[in-house]
Amino acid sequence: MVVIAAVGALVLVAGLTIVVGFRRRDPRVLGPLVRWQRERVNPRVLQTAGREGDPHSVVRHVGRSSGRYYATPISAVRVSGGFEVVLPYGSEANWVRNVLAAGTAVLEHDGRSYNVVGAEVVPIEATGFAEDGAVTARVFGLREALRLSTGEGAPTAPPGS
Repeated sequence: MVVIAAVGALVLVAGLTIVVGFRRRDPRVLGPLVRWQRERVNPRVLQTAGREGDPHSVVRHVGRSSGRYYATPISAVRVSGGFEVVLPYGSEANWVRNVLAAGTAVLEHDGRSYNVVGAEVVPIEATGFAEDGAVTARVFGLREALRLSTGEGAPTAPPGS
């Protein structure tokens, strides 16, 4: 019984550490979390992200310094004129900075590809997430979202571009 209580306490402390570290943007928490996501989670998610019916999208972008092409899995929500993406790691995430610097990207979402012709960081209160994801946003201290404009909203990029 003592072992079960100790394990439960450890899980609770670990969970609280992650939530508090996320809210405070503590690099001691975010650094390992970002590395784990980039090295372990993203490669698996990218295997199906962007396909019809998959909950994840893919943003294809060019590195602002390297000029290399990258694919980053994200959770995008379709809105009038484009998409909105919550930024759990903030607007300083490399993929966000790349998209903002280039002013363009390709978003693969639900089996279709869209040319992004404009991107803007907005307060989370200015998006649908303010209502739909209010509890999550408050708990994790999410403050920003990225609004991706697709112009007319019609898919225009060939798949996989």
